[in-house]
Amino acid sequence: MRIEELTPYEQEHARAYANHSLRKYLFDKYSARYPSLFANVIFETRPADTDKDFFVPKDLKDRCVVVDRLEFDETGCRTVSCFPFKEDLTGCLVNDLPRRIPIGNFLIDACQDACRHSKEFTTEYRDGRCRLLNPLKVLFAMLPETILGMKTLHYHRGLDIVDGRLRINNEYCRSYGINFDEENRDCYVTGLASFFEIILGRTIIRSINTGRYPREEVEITRSQALLMSVDGGGIVDVGGGKRRFEDDAVVGGKRMRLDDFDGKIPVSDEILIEMGQDLAVVYGVDVGLEALSKTLRKHFPRVITRLADSVVLRKSVSMLIFKSQVESVVATTRLLGMGVKGLSFATTVVGIISMFLDIFDPFEFNSVLTRRQIDKFDLDYDVYYFGNRDDYDMQMTPEQLMAVLDIDHSDEAEYLETKILEYGEALDSNIPPGRNINHLYRTVPKERSRISDAIQTAWIVFMLLCSVILIRYSIYFCLAIVIFLILKSVYSDRI
Repeated sequence: MRIEELTPYEQEHARAYANHSLRKYLFDKYSARYPSLFANVIFETRPADTDKDFFVPKDLKDRCVVVDRLEFDETGCRTVSCFPFKEDLTGCLVNDLPRRIPIGNFLIDACQDACRHSKEFTTEYRDGRCRLLNPLKVLFAMLPETILGMKTLHYHRGLDIVDGRLRINNEYCRSYGINFDEENRDCYVTGLASFFEIILGRTIIRSINTGRYPREEVEITRSQALLMSVDGGGIVDVGGGKRRFEDDAVVGGKRMRLDDFDGKIPVSDEILIEMGQDLAVVYGVDVGLEALSKTLRKHFPRVITRLADSVVLRKSVSMLIFKSQVESVVATTRLLGMGVKGLSFATTVVGIISMFLDIFDPFEFNSVLTRRQIDKFDLDYDVYYFGNRDDYDMQMTPEQLMAVLDIDHSDEAEYLETKILEYGEALDSNIPPGRNINHLYRTVPKERSRISDAIQTAWIVFMLLCSVILIRYSIYFCLAIVIFLILKSVYSDRI
C-alpha cells in the first residue's frame, strides 16, 4: 500500500496515529541515549479513543496511544539548562566546573554539565512550567556597562531578571549615586540632590553619594550551590572555593573615588611658609608651620587646597586660620570682607571644575539606564533571539532538546512513514468492502468540553423562548390591526 491510496480523511487519521507514536518513539530513543537529561521528564500516555482522538482499527487497538503530557519537571528543567558563560563573559570550557553566578539579587547556574551536550537552551522553572530564558538578557544583566561599551564599571552585581524580564534594582541605582523607586523599578534623583548637583555639579555629588552606602562583600560557596550533575544525577561538590567581589572593577584605567581619600592634603611646605608670612605681615600673627599645616588639613576643602598656589585662595585660607587663632573682633571683621571675596572666587573655581567634570563625565554618571531604556533592551533582545512573535514567554519542551541533540533525523521520517502505512493496512483489514473510513468517521473530532455543550444548550433554549414570545405578540398585533380596521369601517359608515 502507498500513502496516496488513502483518502484525505484516512490520511488525516493516519497522521494523527503516526505523530503520537513518533512522540513515544523519540522519548524512548533519547531516554536510552541520554538517560541523565531525560530522567526527570513528565511523560503521560493513554489509549487512543475513537470519539476523542482518531479512528482506532481493531488490529491496532493495543498500539494506538496518545501522549497527553511530555514536559520537564523542576529538576529536569535545571538539568537541561546551559548558560555557557563565566563571570567575566568568557565562554565555558570543557573542563570548567559548574558554578553559580550572582546576577543582581539572584543566582544563575553556569557551565552546567548539560553544556557538554547542548549549549542552545538556558531555562528557568516558573509558574509550574520550564521556561526558556533569553541568554542575551543574562549577559546584559551581568555587566551592562561592558555590553554598552562604557569605560567605567560601577560597583554593583548587575541587573535583576524577574519572570524573564530585565529589571533595575536598588544596588544598581546606588552605584550611580542616585535613589531607587521600588514601585516603578527606576532610578531617580531627589530634590535635595538635584539642588546640590546644580551648585557643585552632577559628578561631584554623585561621587560623594556612591561612598555613602556600605559595600557588601559577596561570598559564594560553590559546594553549597546544589548544582545538579548530569553524569551522576546528584550534587556536584566542586570544592570550597569562594568568589569575592573586588572593590572596583576597572576597564581602561584606574577609577578614582572620593571615598578613597586618606585625609592628607598634599600642600608643599613652601606654600605653607608663604601663608605664614602673609599672616605675620598683614595681621601681626606668628603662626608656626606645624600649627598652620594642622589647621589647614582640618578646615580647608580638599578640592580648593589642590589649587593653593593661587594668591587669592591663600588669602582665604589665611582668613580661616587667623579666625581660629585670634579672637579680636576688629580683626575678624576685617577678615570677613576678604574671606567673602576669596571664597566667592573659590566657589567660581569649583563651579568651573564641576562644569568640566559634568561635560567630560569621567565616571559616566550620565549613562545610568532608565526603566524605559531597560524595557526597550528587553524587547529588542527577545525579538533578536526568539524572532518576531506575540508571546516571548516560551515553554521549553523535551522535543526541543531532542531536535538539537542529533543532526541526522532521517530515522524519524522513516518511522513516521512506516506508521502511516501500518495504519492504512489496518484499515483495509478492518473496514468492510465497499465502505471506507468516511462512513465510519468523517474527520478527527475535536473534544468538546461540558461547558461548551452547556452554553450551546442554553443558547438553543433562549432562541426558542424568543420565538415563542415573538409569535405570541405577533398574534396580538394582528388582532389589534383587525379590530382597528373594523372600528374604522363602522365609524366611517355613520359619518
